[in-house]
Amino acid sequence: MAAELTERFTFPSAAKVAQIAGSYRFRDGLISRAPIYREGSADLAAG
Repeated sequence: MAAELTERFTFPSAAKVAQIAGSYRFRDGLISRAPIYREGSADLAAG
């Protein structure tokens, strides 16, 4: 299973948007692995 999301947030007063993608693996009905990828820098201070 896979998902694509758009994260919108404000930090500290500037609006930010980031694309997020996740790929989920299941075992016995539970999530066994879920690598998540976020577009761009994880540094919130970055422009």
